[in-house]
Amino acid sequence: MAADAQAQSPLRSRLEPHLSRIAVILWIVLLAAAVGRGLFLHGQLRHTGEGFMIFLQAGEHWRAGENLYQPGDSLRAFRNSPLVGAAFGPLSALPGNVASALLRLISFSSVVIGLWLLVSTFIAPRFRTLARPWIFLLAIVLCMQPLGDAQTNGLSAGLIAMGAALVARGRFWPAAFALVLAVHVKAYPVALLMLFVALFPRRMILPVIVAGLATFLATFLFQKFEYVQTQWGDWIRYGLNNRQGPGGQNVFRDIRTLLQVLGIPCSPQAYLILEAATGLLLCVYVLWLRPRVTSSRLLVTTYTLAVAWMTVLGPATESQTYIHLAPACALVVWLTWSSPDRLPDGLFALSGWTLIAITQVALWFPRGSSTHQLGLHAAGALLVAAATILWSLRNSPQEQLA
Repeated sequence: MAADAQAQSPLRSRLEPHLSRIAVILWIVLLAAAVGRGLFLHGQLRHTGEGFMIFLQAGEHWRAGENLYQPGDSLRAFRNSPLVGAAFGPLSALPGNVASALLRLISFSSVVIGLWLLVSTFIAPRFRTLARPWIFLLAIVLCMQPLGDAQTNGLSAGLIAMGAALVARGRFWPAAFALVLAVHVKAYPVALLMLFVALFPRRMILPVIVAGLATFLATFLFQKFEYVQTQWGDWIRYGLNNRQGPGGQNVFRDIRTLLQVLGIPCSPQAYLILEAATGLLLCVYVLWLRPRVTSSRLLVTTYTLAVAWMTVLGPATESQTYIHLAPACALVVWLTWSSPDRLPDGLFALSGWTLIAITQVALWFPRGSSTHQLGLHAAGALLVAAATILWSLRNSPQEQLA
């Protein structure tokens, strides 16, 4: 992956057409498998998913004017915003297999569009032909399980990627709407939204306020005013509460899983402090970095570190949640390994991608999910974050960043 264009031309002429075909074929196969799973295997719990049934139930409750949220700390509860509940209203009226296939198609499309925009925005034009299939191939390995399930993680991940790319293009209004919608789908993308507001306050504050108000008011068009008002209040009270397992036990795949493997205890209270402290450090770092690097380098760094924080230190990180990191991870692996001075950040990035990929490939084998208890997700994301920080501190005149 030499960065010089002339040195790359023979490589491109021999490999690029094949890489593009392989990437397209694999993504089409993943789409067919995901949509087919919804259409033809719906009704089997393993292929339907408890989360999808919660979404459908929320849609039914919305149409019937019943409460979306319940008090308590149950992990089997609807947690998305009332806007998502309203969106699932029409889906819940469809046959279950059609609704499942449609949700998978929407999530798949969101990720593909987000990836395409990232490459088109952050990779220099003369390198995109070779970079695009590589980045899509790197990303698909990390997307197989999440896009194969009928969940909203893919939708959120794609919206975040779109938002980052649109900010880089100076399209702050559509970027704000994409990021605000991601917050409605999964609340924790507010971390990236707040970072962009901190970096570009004069350009982002008004679009974010308008996008927030517009999406909030839109819900009142689809149900009675009193009902919708109650649902927004309940979302803040119950939908956004801190989720834990029975007795405060961690059941997620965040840094606590890795700490447990290392024999380091971390109570829920200590984890909250760790979340807040690292979030503050992240904000300080990107603000410090802003006058020292190019806009593209700043935004790639901000986007990658934010999604790493959402997964490693987020409030509700499952294995599927790591799809939020997949586009950024693939981009960082390419940018670091296409640079002439690729070590050590390239080694860290590729090692992080490998650890997360292992958790995906392991699912192809019996009892492969047991590897998820080893902390590989968090370890991989931390390596990607370390690679991003190292990469952000240097400027290479020959790298492929736009």
